[in-house]
Amino acid sequence: MNDETAKPTPQKPGWGGRRAGAGRKKTSEGVRTVAVRVPQDVSDVLDTVPSITEYVVTALRAYIAQSANTKPSGINDK
Repeated sequence: MNDETAKPTPQKPGWGGRRAGAGRKKTSEGVRTVAVRVPQDVSDVLDTVPSITEYVVTALRAYIAQSANTKPSGINDK
């Protein structure tokens, strides 16, 4: 056996390994991603707005402010 055949080959640059800019990007603190299934009529409305996130956040905040002291109907009704 030749000693040169037993030596490991040096790593070539390519996929994997630590490098600048690699990996999952950090999200903004206090922001969470959620997925929601909605009926077709709601989907049709969301298709018409420029920013779904801004629309939904604004609508939810208005709903929360309006019903701050009342329990929303249809949620956990038993």
